[in-house]
Amino acid sequence: MKNPARRNGEKGFIALTSTVILSAALMLLMYSTSASGFYARFDAMAGEFKRISLGLSESCVNAALLRVAQNYQYVPASGGDVVPVGSETCIIRSVEHAAEDPLTRKKQVTIYTAAKYPAVGGSWSTSRITATAQNPIESVTQPAPVCLLQATPTTVQAGDPITVQWSASGNSIEFALMPAPAQAIANPADAQSGTRTFIAQSAGTVEFIGRAKSNAGVFSAPCTQTIEVTPAPALACADTVMMLDRTPAMQSTDLAHERSAARGLIDLYDLADSDPQIGVGSFVSYGISPATYANVSDAGWLSASYGALKSLVDSITAPIGAGGTCAGLSGCIDISEAIAGAHEELESVRHNAANQKVLLLVSNGKTNHPASDATDAALAAAELAKADGVEVYTVLYDGENAQTQDERTLMAQLASGSVPVPGYAEAGSEDNSATNANSGFLPPSAAHAPNTWTNATHAFSADSTYASDATSGHQQGYGNFNFAVPSDAILKGIEASITGFSASTEPEGESCEIETSLSWNGGGSWTSATKSVSLGDVEVVSVVGSASDTWGRAWTSEELSDGNFVLRLENTDCAGTKSASVNAVAVKVYYTVIDAELENDDGDNFFIVPPTSLASIADIFNTIGHAICPAAAPACANGADDDGDSFVDIDDPSCHVGETLSGAYSPTDSDEWTPPAPPPLPGAVISAAAISIGSWDQVISPNPQY
Repeated sequence: MKNPARRNGEKGFIALTSTVILSAALMLLMYSTSASGFYARFDAMAGEFKRISLGLSESCVNAALLRVAQNYQYVPASGGDVVPVGSETCIIRSVEHAAEDPLTRKKQVTIYTAAKYPAVGGSWSTSRITATAQNPIESVTQPAPVCLLQATPTTVQAGDPITVQWSASGNSIEFALMPAPAQAIANPADAQSGTRTFIAQSAGTVEFIGRAKSNAGVFSAPCTQTIEVTPAPALACADTVMMLDRTPAMQSTDLAHERSAARGLIDLYDLADSDPQIGVGSFVSYGISPATYANVSDAGWLSASYGALKSLVDSITAPIGAGGTCAGLSGCIDISEAIAGAHEELESVRHNAANQKVLLLVSNGKTNHPASDATDAALAAAELAKADGVEVYTVLYDGENAQTQDERTLMAQLASGSVPVPGYAEAGSEDNSATNANSGFLPPSAAHAPNTWTNATHAFSADSTYASDATSGHQQGYGNFNFAVPSDAILKGIEASITGFSASTEPEGESCEIETSLSWNGGGSWTSATKSVSLGDVEVVSVVGSASDTWGRAWTSEELSDGNFVLRLENTDCAGTKSASVNAVAVKVYYTVIDAELENDDGDNFFIVPPTSLASIADIFNTIGHAICPAAAPACANGADDDGDSFVDIDDPSCHVGETLSGAYSPTDSDEWTPPAPPPLPGAVISAAAISIGSWDQVISPNPQY
């Protein structure tokens, strides 16, 4: 039988154990519940701190955008700018500026900001945004203008012109055109439309870009046009024939200068890689007719045999000519045949049809054959050659005898592109080689036959003594005026001054009449044109003739010499109770001097060898050679616009010392190129600031470095 007490004790132990277990479970349950609530409270606080710090960081973004609007180049100080936000703060860490678009005047700005909340033990948030900022000098409050651009032709050769035309709308006040050498156009009259011309430079593609600006400073979108520039054709040399003067007017020293010049031109041709052709001929004078006065011999035919041609030139050591049927010029000189001989060679089978034809004629301009009209024959021969495409260059040369106006005129007219008029070496346009001058009124120093007046020498100067005559028909000559007119001068006019009065017992108002005339050969001949002078009862100065009056004839400077020039006074109505009293006489000569240096620089085909520098014929040949054979010439002397800036050789600053036109010209310079200055950006009117947001991205990070 089981013990009832033991059984009751076991039941009590079980109950106690259950109570302990239940209590422990209950305590564990209570602990778990309390810890979960505790930690949930802390997580909620951290999220709130992060939200507040992010808002603060975004506040600094807005502050940074405002500062960029106020200061287009804004960047925060080193370590960042602290921005107060109520009782809290945020930091603008950095602002990074990208390059500005030169056309839209906008740029990308990247802003980094950060904020922490609370300040102690709080949460960090950072932001990064990218914004598009408008340059504040541009206004976005007015629509941009519109521009149109057209360039023609769209395909050109290097060195050819390009015409650019534009128009603009939208209150445009300025238009800027690129590339160089364009400049901004600020004239309001040109704002709406305009035209400019450029010279195409090296081969390639050229893009013209234009922009208009409104009166509010708003720029248009660019208007563009592309031009294709093809290479310019290669420089070439003309087929050239030199026709050299070896008439008796050319002395041995003259021929030496001529030979040196001819050799120099052959050497210049030898420099060209294309082996251009050149020929040599000469003309002489003979005393028989008919005869051949000029030719191009077999040895002088067009060729690239430069050594043989120079040997032919070297053989021209003495003049050839004789007297006879064409006396006066040591024989017959036929310039027409000289031109025809060169023309014939340029038309021969040896001429390269692809090349220009050039005749270079050296002469003193003296011609007397054919006798019927040598001058007209020479002009006709030149015109015939020109009609066949021959470019004629003439070099006026006379080392011993000064050329007359007619000879200068003939040589100028023979040259291509030069049409002479009376009194000038050339014309057709203004003759910039001529300088007008005068001798001033000069007194005589000698009485000259006919000597029929009383005290003729008293008229040499104005004083209290007088030359006089009371017999009608009496004549008195005066000479030795010492004009000193240059030997190559062209006479333009003559004035004579007579100072005197009429001594008379007749009533007042009676006068003496005196006729004046001039001699050019020591009194052997007199001008048919005379000038009348009236002498009244009061002494006066009377001037006859004028600056353009040649008294009915053409004069040479030699005819004005003391041995040739004479002024004659003739008493034509002064007799009886009247007598002519002349206190002084004087003569003034007006003339034009041809400046050979200016003439040779005026860009035409007519050249003069200065009488004082005969050796300069070599320089003249070199100048001509650079024009007719540019392939052998340096860039600064080849007649081409090598750098496409519209300036050629001497007119290009790069061909002068110091690359300025005030510096000495350097024809041997082989570099004509000067890089043009970049065009300036058009000016602008400062207007209200503007900023636009082009994109925005945000990065949130607990990393406090931003």
